[in-house]
Amino acid sequence: MRVDSVYRVTPKLQCADPREIDALARWLAAPLPTGYRAHVTTLGRGTYHGLWMVRMPQDVRAGCADRQAFLREHFDDLWGADPSLPRDEAMSGVSFAHSVDGDEAFYSRSRHRLFVLPRHSDRVHWVPQDVDDPLDWLPRNGRNADEPVDPFRYFDSGQARQTVELFSAVSLEMEAVVRLIGRHVRPAHRLDAPGSTLLFLPAIHGTVQLTQAPGDGRIRIRLAHDTDCAATAAPLLADWTARGFRETWRHPPHAG
Repeated sequence: MRVDSVYRVTPKLQCADPREIDALARWLAAPLPTGYRAHVTTLGRGTYHGLWMVRMPQDVRAGCADRQAFLREHFDDLWGADPSLPRDEAMSGVSFAHSVDGDEAFYSRSRHRLFVLPRHSDRVHWVPQDVDDPLDWLPRNGRNADEPVDPFRYFDSGQARQTVELFSAVSLEMEAVVRLIGRHVRPAHRLDAPGSTLLFLPAIHGTVQLTQAPGDGRIRIRLAHDTDCAATAAPLLADWTARGFRETWRHPPHAG
């Protein structure tokens, strides 16, 4: 996966200073993980494909002592039964990323490889590739090995973001709401999963996520857009309100 082919939800990025990366490499006293420099200078701080957050150079160093202290206390109980990672090697590992689920991706100075300590498993996962495509850092449970994989990847820096959540008062068809959104802004891509649809909307530098619980026809909407695109997003919000959606949460909140 070429980092420059990753879809960027917003063009507003917070990228790393190359001098900070050089300082990190000197501190690490080992080659940086493959692809790390390209990732933090091209995409920067944010969330990769809704799952992984690659740490910026200053964050790798700042939290290293605390994360290694956690391993000293808990490694034996949580992952010590896995023979693929000796305790001493784990203790010297440096975390370069973490997931929204609490998984941590560490770098082994001795092997020059990344390994993941999963939050919900006692098996260490050695990463098949470094920072080329973090989505491959954990096995995708339940997927057939022969099933084609969607090559689409996205990155969201979360910069200058307004988020609004709404909930419908009545049952609605998911596709009807998708078509309604398309009347206002054209999606560049969509990702579907059981009970949810995520639309990527370049016109507002943001996304709309629709979710519907099993057995409940009502729909929850989570709209995230650039604060500078509020005027473009306003007709969407007005249309949803007119069709019975009520706002349940907003960040940042209305002024006053």
